[in-house]
Amino acid sequence: MSVKNITSSSELDNLIRSAGKVIVQYFNPAQPDEENSVSLFELYSMDTDITFARLNPQKVQDAAQRAGFARFPAFEAYHNGAKVDQYVPHSAIGANSQNDPPLYAFIERLRDRA
Repeated sequence: MSVKNITSSSELDNLIRSAGKVIVQYFNPAQPDEENSVSLFELYSMDTDITFARLNPQKVQDAAQRAGFARFPAFEAYHNGAKVDQYVPHSAIGANSQNDPPLYAFIERLRDRA
């Protein structure tokens, strides 16, 4: 399984419908790409039951507007096609650190769903 880079809202919709558990990261396009992916790749390596996707809200604006986040990075969790959770860190730094307990708790809540 790999981390998917989403380039359209239809691609995102198809992924959400077809994968059981999905986490979407709306990353902050003002930050370097490597920093945006650090936490997501670490979380991906913890569990192969979850499909991870990244989305640049400036390039896939309709999906970002639909999500309704006021700042990025932000994360959404889907289970069997339905949104079940979301997480927006207090700062961009928090979402990119190895020690972001709320982000790990967010992942654990999705992982624990049957």
